[in-house]
Amino acid sequence: MEKIRRIGKDNISGASELAWRASEVLVEGESSGEMDLYALCMELLGQQPSMAPIINLVSSALHSLDEQGALTPFCSEFSRRINKNRTIIAESGAELILDGYLVATHSSSSTVREALKTARERNREFRVLCSEGRPVNEGTKMAEYLHRSGVDVTIMTDAMLMDRVADADILIVGADSISPAGLVNKVGTRSAAMRAKEEDTGVISLCSMDKFLPRKNVGHSYIKGDPKEVYRGGLPIKVINEYFDLTPLGLIDLVITEAGSLDKDGVEIECGKVRLHDMIMEALELD
Repeated sequence: MEKIRRIGKDNISGASELAWRASEVLVEGESSGEMDLYALCMELLGQQPSMAPIINLVSSALHSLDEQGALTPFCSEFSRRINKNRTIIAESGAELILDGYLVATHSSSSTVREALKTARERNREFRVLCSEGRPVNEGTKMAEYLHRSGVDVTIMTDAMLMDRVADADILIVGADSISPAGLVNKVGTRSAAMRAKEEDTGVISLCSMDKFLPRKNVGHSYIKGDPKEVYRGGLPIKVINEYFDLTPLGLIDLVITEAGSLDKDGVEIECGKVRLHDMIMEALELD
């Protein structure tokens, strides 16, 4: 199915958006009546095996098949919950942005974007430093959205943000997943968080509970992008193009979820509550 391949190739959209699209694929697969739904679930998992919302979506979908033999009711509720939770988290995040603040953010996150937009709609006066998000520059689209929303935004290279975060009042980032090992997000997040900590800049992640994973070895792999995104020359030069890095929980002051704000201990407790389907455990080679 072409929609499945597009999900696998998408290196710009956020984790929640990809999961929402994956839920649509599951509904279409069930409606067609022509597909093995268990196989469809596992094929989706294989497209983005490091994206926590997809891992949790597929796990819950498999449980739904086991218990009800159907996917559509579950997927409809999943899509509704994604949109509702993003709004809740964005509103909570907006409360942290005060008049006169200089806010730094790295790459692109739909929840961070909505939090900043919400803060501006509440007439908060603040400035945003936004990184490009190389090599595919998804941060540029983030900056354009914020500008259209009336936010005073400045875009800069990723390397420059690592320096300018020292001047910020707060660093706000999204997450592709979070586990006891730390927060997985666009490469450069760890460096920005380390710099922020050195300068006593608050570090906040806006992260829905469907991005929580139970184990240190789930949801974190160094996904490699196309080398040509970094180097298009003709010489046989080794290229490293890893999309994500892992930020230890100790560098994050608060994780804002739809259920409230969590510190490091709170995150670890919530991660421990996640139960993945046996087929997921086997596919990810967990015991």
